[in-house]
Amino acid sequence: MIVAVLGGGNGGFATAADLALAGHRVRFWARSEATLAPVREGGIITLEAEGRRGAARLDRATTDLGEALSGAEIAIVPLPYWIGIGVLTVVVDFILWRSTFEQARVLKPLGILFQD
Repeated sequence: MIVAVLGGGNGGFATAADLALAGHRVRFWARSEATLAPVREGGIITLEAEGRRGAARLDRATTDLGEALSGAEIAIVPLPYWIGIGVLTVVVDFILWRSTFEQARVLKPLGILFQD
């Protein structure tokens, strides 16, 4: 499954790594380039948890929300409520205020189609 993980905190890193180690293609989104730098430099997230452990290779790590969501079958937002609302605002802004072409490019693979 292609999964978008939205959020660059500890929960986001752990979720992205766990899902990648489980065999899913993970697109990891964080707001800041600095947050993603370690993943981009090494290309992996090392997970040390009770269940799965190992070096997880992600499909991509990006600050571009459209790139993270494009082609994803599901989006997971592992953030505390007060931060998750901010990310939800970004997602809604992305959907509502981007051009129709951009919306269609990102949302069509998710099964959301625009009709006149």
